[in-house]
Order: sequence, then C-alpha cells, then structure tokens
Amino acid sequence: MRIASVEAYERTIVESKHTDKQTARYARTSQYARHDQRLHVQGRRTMSTAIESQPTLRRAQANPKQNLSWSNLKKRLNRSKRSSVLIIGGIVLIGAVAAGVLIQQTAMTKEEAETSQSSELIENLEYQTVIPEGNTISDLGGWRRVSPPGEAPVYAYSDKIGEVAINVSQQPLPASFVGKVDHEIAELAKAYSATTEIAAGETKAYLGTSAKGPQSVIFTKNNLLIMIKSQQQINNGAWSDYIKALD
Repeated sequence: MRIASVEAYERTIVESKHTDKQTARYARTSQYARHDQRLHVQGRRTMSTAIESQPTLRRAQANPKQNLSWSNLKKRLNRSKRSSVLIIGGIVLIGAVAAGVLIQQTAMTKEEAETSQSSELIENLEYQTVIPEGNTISDLGGWRRVSPPGEAPVYAYSDKIGEVAINVSQQPLPASFVGKVDHEIAELAKAYSATTEIAAGETKAYLGTSAKGPQSVIFTKNNLLIMIKSQQQINNGAWSDYIKALD
C-alpha cells in the first residue's frame, strides 16, 4: 500500500508539473495573441490615418497645378490684350493711310480740274480787257483763267517783250479801290515789294525785281487791275513802251 501511495504521489507530482507547463504555455500564447492584436490595431490606425491624409496630399499636390493654370491664364490674357492692342493699332494705321490716300486723290483731282480749267483758252470775256495794239487775243493764244474756282475771275495771256516771256493777268478793279485807286495800288505794290515807279504816259506803274531776276509790274488801266510778270529782267524803257501800247 505504501508503494502504491508513493506511485500515486509521483503521478500527482508529474501531472502537476505537466499542468504547470501547459498553464505557462497558454499564458505565453495569450501574451503573443494580445501583442499581435495590439499590432493589428495599431496597423489599422496607421492605415486609417494615411487614408485620411491622402485628400489633403492630393489637394496640396493639386494647388501647384491650379497656380500653374492661373499663371497660364494670366499669360494668355496678357497675350490677348497685346494682340488686341496690335489689332486696334493696325486698324487705326490702315484708316490713317486710307484717309491720306483719299485726301491725296481728292487734292490731285482738284488740281487736275483747276489745271484743266486754267489751260482752257477763251477769246471773249465778260468784262472789257486791254491787249497790245495791232494784236488780237487769238494772236496771243487766247485768255486762260488763273484764279481758283469760286473766287473773283482773273484771266491772263502770254506774250513777249523782246525775247523775254511775260504773263499778263487782268481783272476788274476791286470795289474797295473805288475812290482811292492810287493809294490802294501803292499799298498792293508794297505787298509785292514793287517799289520802283515807272511812268508810262498817264499810267503810273510799280516795278519789283527779285534777286534771281524775275520781275513784277502792277498798275491800273481802263478800270482794270493789271499785273505783268517776266521770267527775266527787262529795262524800264521797254516796260514803259509795253504798258503804253495796251489798249
């Protein structure tokens, strides 16, 4: 009996040791399980934080693109403004050139009309004129108008004194000259720097000579205001004879 009791006691001790080992193993397994669970929870939290931070990261990454897009937009607007300024400037320039061309064409048309009118030869005028004795106006090539349209008519003919060509223009005596002809003629002569007096019978003429040679003579006769221009200098005696011959 004592031997059986000893064996039972030894089995009890062995079983107790085995139970202690299992308990220790279970404790270690539980500890490892809890540790794994904590790591799993921490991993999920880390992943959740990373996922939540992604929109912020995306927005942070999107901002440079937005800034770049705004910069490109401003550049495009600036280019558009410059293009608009250039287009408007070009339109204004084209308009100015077109206006200049139109004005030039108008001036040329007017000049051509005046030239055509002035070159038209006329034999009979609406007022009495004087020409050298022994000549007709046809002999002298006819009258041509030398005043612009719309102004008082002034007609002229061409002739020569000796070998020097002259141009003789005549117009009715202006109304402002009536009653003070001598004074008005003298003032007009001063305006043309014609200060040299020439006696031609009962007519007083005023002669002016330019530094380059051409001369101008101003006088009145038969209620006409007459001006004669020469291309070269003519002596005073020849001038006097020509003025006296006008009838």
